Amino acid sequence: MKLSASQVKSAKPAEKSYKLSDGRGMFLHVMTNGAKYWRLKYRFSGKEKLLSMGVYPAISLAEARSLCDEAKALLRSDRDPGLVKQLKKIFRKNNLKTHLKLLLTSGLKRKFQACLKATKLERYVF
Repeated sequence: MKLSASQVKSAKPAEKSYKLSDGRGMFLHVMTNGAKYWRLKYRFSGKEKLLSMGVYPAISLAEARSLCDEAKALLRSDRDPGLVKQLKKIFRKNNLKTHLKLLLTSGLKRKFQACLKATKLERYVF
């Protein structure tokens, strides 16, 4: 059953953190301190992964669903949404000349090489 905006808003912290499922792998993770995080559980290359999509109320239910749809579209085109997010973060922080140097020296090198499989960087990220 899909979440409603009122269910998300009224979710209160409990003694243990808990999840409110929206379907298709997306859920709201309610922490013991009252923080609410949008997450997406997905599988890529046979491994289960977890993508963080933002914090409620900065990201509304509708925005979280749209981010989920974007991630699912990446999965359909055989791209890992978590890796795409990491690469975009690197590209935002640094100028164009240092991108490849950072990729080669960062811990993402092995992940990037395994996922890229002879495709161009532009196709994978954009």
